[in-house]
Amino acid sequence: MIWALLAIFFLSGGISGVSGSMLTPEYVNQVSKRIDTLIPDAARASAAQQTLSELNQEAEKFKKIFLDSGEQLDKAYSDHSDDGSRAGRILDELNADWAVEQKAAIDLRFKLRESVTKQEWTELFAFLE
Repeated sequence: MIWALLAIFFLSGGISGVSGSMLTPEYVNQVSKRIDTLIPDAARASAAQQTLSELNQEAEKFKKIFLDSGEQLDKAYSDHSDDGSRAGRILDELNADWAVEQKAAIDLRFKLRESVTKQEWTELFAFLE
């Protein structure tokens, strides 16, 4: 049950929707689709797409970690002889992995920001408003 609630919360973007608590491959794809129409310079568009590809790899990597941890949580919660410490360790590891992913995602967002103009950046993320 807790796994289902966590999955719904994180994979739906948390409290604040798509820009919420977790970067998802779907989110990256939404931004990626807008690149070619919003960035007229082919070299800058290509650089932005490359950065988004790296960002998507990070999102996919964490999505796998997240789903795997859900399976581990299911097993931990099914083990009635456990006092909850195993589930706590799984959640601590997930939190640590999430922090690493967020750092990588932020670094890549800064890299993306450097490859586009201020206006293009605003338009790329206008769908979030």
